[in-house]
Amino acid sequence: MSQLSLSNEQIRIIGSLIEKSITTPDLYPLSLKSLQSACNQKSSRDPITEFDLTTLESELNTLINNNFVIDISTFNSKTSKYQHRFCNTEFSDIQLSNSELAIICLLMLRGPQTSGELRSRSSRLYQFKNLSEVEDTLVSLQNISGGPYISPLPKVPGKREIRYVQLFGEANVSITNSDFPALKQKNDSEIEYLKQTIIDLENQVKELQKQLKNQH
Repeated sequence: MSQLSLSNEQIRIIGSLIEKSITTPDLYPLSLKSLQSACNQKSSRDPITEFDLTTLESELNTLINNNFVIDISTFNSKTSKYQHRFCNTEFSDIQLSNSELAIICLLMLRGPQTSGELRSRSSRLYQFKNLSEVEDTLVSLQNISGGPYISPLPKVPGKREIRYVQLFGEANVSITNSDFPALKQKNDSEIEYLKQTIIDLENQVKELQKQLKNQH
C-alpha cells in the first residue's frame, strides 16, 4: 500500500499542478497566484477551498522539502514557478500511465467518485474509450507495484455503484469510516429495535406462562 500521508492541502496542490500540466501546458509551471487560483477553483473541485497565500506557501515548502514539488525559478526570477515531481519523473517512485494519472488527478481534486463519474469528468485529462477502460484502469491502480493507490469504498445503502478514493492522503481512513454515518445510525437503530423486540417477547411469554399457571 502507498506509504504517503499527505495533508488535504497538499493533495489539492499536487492535483492542481497535475491538472494544469495536462490541460494548460502553455501556462505551466504555475506561479504562486496561479496555483492559488487553481486550488480554489469553483468548478471541478470538491470541496471548494479558500487557501490563502500563507497556507499555500507553507504546504508548498513541505512538498518541496519532500521532493514532490520543485520551484524552477532562477536566481534572477521575480516570480517563483512551481511544478510537481509527484509522479512520472526520474525523481519519483510513482510511474503512471496517462489513464491512471487522469484518475488519480480527479480523485485528488474531487474526492471519492464512481467509475461513471470518473469517465464523464475526465475528458480534458484523458479520453477513455468506454467505461470498461475506466474500470480496467481502476483495477490497475489497485494492483500496481508499490500500491494500491486507490481503494473502493463500501457501498452506500440504496446506491448501486461503488465509489473509489485515492490513498495518498492522511484523511483517507477517516473518509472511509465517516463516509457512511447514515449506515451506522441505521445499524444502531436496528439493533436497539431488535433488543426491545426480544424484551417485549420475553415479557409476553412470562405473561402467558402466568395466565396458564393461574388456569390450573
